[in-house]
Amino acid sequence: MFQFNLILGAFFGIVLVVGGPIAEPYAAQKFATDLKAKAVDMPGDIGPDGQPGMPIKVISEVDRQESAQRWGKYQDGLRYLAIHAVALTVLGLVSGGRWGQVLGGIGFSLGTLFYGCGIAFSALLNMPTLAVFAPMGAIFLLMGWIGLMLAAFQVRRAPPVVA
Repeated sequence: MFQFNLILGAFFGIVLVVGGPIAEPYAAQKFATDLKAKAVDMPGDIGPDGQPGMPIKVISEVDRQESAQRWGKYQDGLRYLAIHAVALTVLGLVSGGRWGQVLGGIGFSLGTLFYGCGIAFSALLNMPTLAVFAPMGAIFLLMGWIGLMLAAFQVRRAPPVVA
């Protein structure tokens, strides 16, 4: 189980790098494109002859705030992915008992998928229904932290050497 937790922690780290520094410019472009699609035509200024000027595109403040919130949720999802990729890797390095490894591995794995990835993908794809799994993911993450604590309690230490 130790090796599985290390491998999964490294995998989530890879997903983080792909979703963060590599895909972040594309995600930002997607958010900008989605925001521009919400622009509406408004009549331009009235000219001196009484005729309306060229129409202009306007994006409402509500749409701007919604886009900013989506961007923040995307970054939050990546942040949770980072934290729990490291936690899963640490769990794999702790030479604790089997039950802590199993509980922590399952908890961190499913919690990261449901919570971190769920939040990021719901924001990226503009599908808020994916975020419905976040509370369940939070419970799994709690289970992962309890598993890490249990594994730490089960660590067997060598007796001190008296010279």
